Amino acid sequence: MKKFLALFDFEGTIGAFQYGTIGITAMLIKYVCDARVAAWLEHETWTPWNYISPFETSVRLITMGNSHRQFLFAMSLVALPFVWLGLSLTVKRMRSVGFPLSYVLIFSFLSQTS
Repeated sequence: MKKFLALFDFEGTIGAFQYGTIGITAMLIKYVCDARVAAWLEHETWTPWNYISPFETSVRLITMGNSHRQFLFAMSLVALPFVWLGLSLTVKRMRSVGFPLSYVLIFSFLSQTS
């Protein structure tokens, strides 16, 4: 458990293979979580297209009724730990390769678009 929680802190470094493996695993887990929330709250199928076109999906949800706003809120809550994990891993990876930690802002921007 301690090793798992260490993934979420911003200390230390991480290798390329571990960074990629954890990132892909987290992406798959997040997709399953998103699909479950979509099926539970919206009775809709969540597809990879929803990530490719997040602006269209967000606009559609915001302009619809209150239940869709609840769905958007729930999806945002589900995303928070994954964004935190991505930021912490990216900081560790930047430190590993000697890049400025400010480069993590690129990841931050990209994670907000999905």
